[in-house]
Amino acid sequence: MAKNEGIMTYLDKQQRKLLKRLRSQANDVTELMKLIAASQDTDTVRKEHMGFLGTIGSRTLSAKELKMANQGIPFDELRKICGQKMLTAERNDSLRYSLPQGHVLKKVYAEHDLILYYLCDLEALNCSIQQMKRWPDNEKLLDKVNHIVRHICSMDAHQTREERIIFPQLAAHGCGDMLQDTFAEHDHLHKSRVELKTLADSIRKMDFSQWKKRLDAVFGIFAVATRHHIWQEESILYPKALNIIQDPQIWDNM
Repeated sequence: MAKNEGIMTYLDKQQRKLLKRLRSQANDVTELMKLIAASQDTDTVRKEHMGFLGTIGSRTLSAKELKMANQGIPFDELRKICGQKMLTAERNDSLRYSLPQGHVLKKVYAEHDLILYYLCDLEALNCSIQQMKRWPDNEKLLDKVNHIVRHICSMDAHQTREERIIFPQLAAHGCGDMLQDTFAEHDHLHKSRVELKTLADSIRKMDFSQWKKRLDAVFGIFAVATRHHIWQEESILYPKALNIIQDPQIWDNM
């Protein structure tokens, strides 16, 4: 069985299509990082590369590095970052794809992929909205805001599954201290999603300049926090959990 088939079994047709697009973008990031890490030519990394890394490389770069990418990273520093991140990404992917079929963390990782996909989609949409002076005539654009926010709000169900099914087992096996910060981040992310939903429900009901300013502020905080949270879970929490809980029956019970 191909290593990605396990994830696909959890997704419907539309979700599979979205995930395929995300993976294509992730492959582009990987190739660009390899180019940067190996190159000696400072002209190789142009401004559009920085923007590309800042928008799509959410699983590869940390929040601080995303900000650097958007502003323009000195070439030598970017090459060093990319080399280190490539090793981390390869290690995390190796762990992820080593999970057996039906493992609860396969679903967690699949949902992370979809959350990041919609995050990138709303990020691009917000950039377009910030350039506008008034409510757009294009209803499809505003419908898309509602569509994306609705999918982002499904992260509540994702977090509930983690908190009710996975985290109690982690706490029982000595990971309680790590979970305190995770619960706090879950609460913070939930409140941000409520704000995004309120803004989506307020389309055309308030002054446009105030609405778009609030959208930019709320989404900016939410995007950074979500990417950092997913990175922490996939790079620290779940690898440690897999190392501590080695009994397959416990994971099967989850």
